[in-house]
Amino acid sequence: MKGKTFFLLMAFVLLGSVFSMDALAQEGKKEAEKKGEAKVEKSEEAEAAGPAWTLKSLDGKLTVTSEDFLKPAVFVLMQTACNRCREEVKDFHYFAGADEYKAITFYLVNVDVKPEKVLPQYLDFYKITNFKVLVDPEFQFGPHYNVTFTPAAILIGKDGKQVDILKGYKEGTAGEIKGLLDKLL
Repeated sequence: MKGKTFFLLMAFVLLGSVFSMDALAQEGKKEAEKKGEAKVEKSEEAEAAGPAWTLKSLDGKLTVTSEDFLKPAVFVLMQTACNRCREEVKDFHYFAGADEYKAITFYLVNVDVKPEKVLPQYLDFYKITNFKVLVDPEFQFGPHYNVTFTPAAILIGKDGKQVDILKGYKEGTAGEIKGLLDKLL
C-alpha cells in the first residue's frame, strides 16, 4: 500500500509541476506582451532573406529585427539556470572580445520567463560585457531557425540568412566555434 501511495503522490507532484510550468510560461508571455519585450513579426519583404523576427533588450532601448543585418551576427540562446549555457556563453564571450571577429555582432538572447528578475545579476556576476543582450521570454526566436532548446547559437550571414547552428554544448567546442565564426568572415 505504501508503494502505491508514494507512486500516486509522485504522479500528482509531476503533473502539478507540468501545469505550473505552463502557467508560468503563459504568465511570462502575457507580461512580455504588455511590455513589448519579445514580439515576433512577419513581413513579406524579409521572407526572401530568412524568417522575420523582432527582439528587444531588457530595458527596451535596443530593438533588433531580421531586417537589420548588413553584417554577420551570432545569436547565443541561453537560460541563466543552465550550466551548459554558461559554458557556451563563456566561449562565445571570448571570441566576441577578439579583434579578429570585430566584423561580427554578437548577441546574447536570454529566454528566461522573467528575465528582469535574474538576467542583470547574471550578467554582472559572470562579467558578460562583449554581447548585445536581448530577451525572448516567449522563446519565439529560436524556433524560426529550428532551435527548440538551449544552449544554442545561430550564425547569420551578412545577407540575413542562416549560415550555421550550434546546438547543445560539449567540452572542447572552442575549435568548432572558431571554425563556424571563420565561415562568417
